[in-house]
Amino acid sequence: MISRTQASNYLANSLSEPAKRKQAIKSIAAWLKYNGKSRQFSYVAGDVAQVLSTQGYSFVRIISARELTPQTKKHIESYSRDLTNAKTIECEYRVDPTLIGGVIVETPEGMIDHSVASQLNKLIEGVINE
Repeated sequence: MISRTQASNYLANSLSEPAKRKQAIKSIAAWLKYNGKSRQFSYVAGDVAQVLSTQGYSFVRIISARELTPQTKKHIESYSRDLTNAKTIECEYRVDPTLIGGVIVETPEGMIDHSVASQLNKLIEGVINE
């Protein structure tokens, strides 16, 4: 029986080959279902992201309160590339008005939350805990 780590490595290494990509994804999905581990999909996805980051690829999710300008996106992408030391970076942009302002940057290694909503929550928690 293969481990989740082995399955994640197989999938990560197959993603760079378009001919193998679709079959690898189907194989891992079938493996998860067959072994009763369907709920571990998010863990496998995180493991794959970690493997890819060691190979110089990083997926970055950027969540902002409003649509970002092309100049701001370029700046955040450059910052993310420096942060992750990735040769190749893929960014996904989302808009979430509940952030009020600011931005959240999520990488496989961690998250940076510079949103106004987060800062307000920290202030409120500090006041309540005093």
